[in-house]
Amino acid sequence: MMRWRRWGVCAMALVALPVCRRAADERPIAALASTPESEAEFGAIVQEWSRDPKARALLRPRLAVLVAKLGKSGDGLEPLARAYLAVAWLDEGVPAAAEATARPLVEGPPGVPADLGTLVKGAAARRLGRSAEALTLLRPLVGKIIDPFAQPLLYEELVEACLD
Repeated sequence: MMRWRRWGVCAMALVALPVCRRAADERPIAALASTPESEAEFGAIVQEWSRDPKARALLRPRLAVLVAKLGKSGDGLEPLARAYLAVAWLDEGVPAAAEATARPLVEGPPGVPADLGTLVKGAAARRLGRSAEALTLLRPLVGKIIDPFAQPLLYEELVEACLD
């Protein structure tokens, strides 16, 4: 009985290992707007984003301008806007651009933007024919991603990667 319990603890540790891949001293960074204006501008895009998922790709030009503007001013909302831009590239059917847009998020500090960046990187990998890589990237996000638009994308990409 005790041996099985130890085996179970070891198995759980192995499953949790990919999720805990960052250094212990790294804390998630909140993606907060630095000004009410940037919050309002991004909020308007998010409202349109939520209203019609089929039209998200059409928001890509506005998101690109916003990301450039927020990046120039050092606004804390830039990583989250960049994550939305990367998803818009996926929706537009350009996974290589989505992956390139998400790269700074994946390599950056932990938090929601990094998780969304990993989601985009995994989705792009799957769409570019790298299903094994996609599974490795996406599996640790199960139960971690809670954004209403991101959960269905995560599960769809996981299923597609398993079927490839």
